[in-house]
Amino acid sequence: MKGPAIAQARMGCTDGGIDELVEYCARAALRRSGQHRPPYCPRQLVKALSVSAVVIGAELPERVDEIVSMTAEGPMILYRRELGAIDRRFAIAHAAGHLALGDFGTQAPLRPGLLVPRELRAARDRERRCDRFAAAALVPLDDLAREVAALGGAATGDRETQHQDWLDRLDRLGEVFMVPPNTIRRRIGELSTFHVKQTDSP
Repeated sequence: MKGPAIAQARMGCTDGGIDELVEYCARAALRRSGQHRPPYCPRQLVKALSVSAVVIGAELPERVDEIVSMTAEGPMILYRRELGAIDRRFAIAHAAGHLALGDFGTQAPLRPGLLVPRELRAARDRERRCDRFAAAALVPLDDLAREVAALGGAATGDRETQHQDWLDRLDRLGEVFMVPPNTIRRRIGELSTFHVKQTDSP
């Protein structure tokens, strides 16, 4: 998912192409931050994107988990101090997405010369794409596939037994990646698409 995916995102700006560009930026941020195993630290992601960035807690309005602003000294990320550790990690990673996806300029800082499409910077879908960046950075699909395989086969039995086994697996994966359960569910749903793309890659 290198040149072709970026070209598709730049030329066609389809939802699939944009999503691939977001995944690319998340992987690039992880590489730049020097992190190789979960759980990934969102503060290191921020520093990989801007060494001058400041991340601090603040009293924010209810339902506002983070705010990103650009100051004369560099980016400032405020997260709602009342957030628990898991939600705080996601909020900071979401804020890193605003930096990675060109919300404060027209270039992606992870690849000099790569112009971020207007559609990627559009306010209408900006928050959703930053959520996707956070999920992709904190739960890379190749890591998730490896952890799912390590859990072994699913339980057999009646529906309730299988459901409880599924919930236990979500809990265990959440402990590995330290993200909210809904993030694990969403990324598991994306695994099959990921494997198809890996198979199709030259």
